[in-house]
Amino acid sequence: MTEPAVASSDATNIRTMIMRDGDHWVINGRKHWITGAGNIDCKIMILMGRTGTAESPTYRSQSQILVPMDTPGITLVRPMETFGDDDCPKGHMEILFEDVRVPASNMIWGEAGA
Repeated sequence: MTEPAVASSDATNIRTMIMRDGDHWVINGRKHWITGAGNIDCKIMILMGRTGTAESPTYRSQSQILVPMDTPGITLVRPMETFGDDDCPKGHMEILFEDVRVPASNMIWGEAGA
């Protein structure tokens, strides 16, 4: 759920967008401090993003979706360090999502506000 440039401990600040496009969801945004994403054994992540519109209630705009790590459009930008330690092998990564398409069935418990 953590993102740069916002107070990400509050889910209402999430800016990563999850938009419906037919039978898929399209994800665009940036996350950081994503624990374990740099591990070769990590095959899938649970991403929290915004599915609600500007009119959606503040606390009913976030959804979670399953995203396979090998989906086109995912870039592991860099490992992030804490006090000079990169915490290998699981690590903490900054991740960029650019037009990442996942099946509509990957949404967990349905779209927020729906």
